[in-house]
Amino acid sequence: MPSPLVSSRAWQATTPCRPPCPRCGRLGLSLPKERLLDAAALPAHLDLFRLMDFSTVIVCSERFVTACQRLGLDGVAFLPLLVR
Repeated sequence: MPSPLVSSRAWQATTPCRPPCPRCGRLGLSLPKERLLDAAALPAHLDLFRLMDFSTVIVCSERFVTACQRLGLDGVAFLPLLVR
């Protein structure tokens, strides 16, 4: 089951690099250097989700990381993100 998409409002400091695609409307956004999540925009009921404008970025909760480590799962790198 794919992880749910969450509004890009959760991701701060996104700036368009180029105008939207005339065919699909996708915004040409680049990942910000300082990755900061807006705590008010994060879904409290999900432990794993993707952002609408950055669907290739998967965000998870500390609880999800702990569960993966407890189960001994490997092949995934977890990087901490700032939340404010």
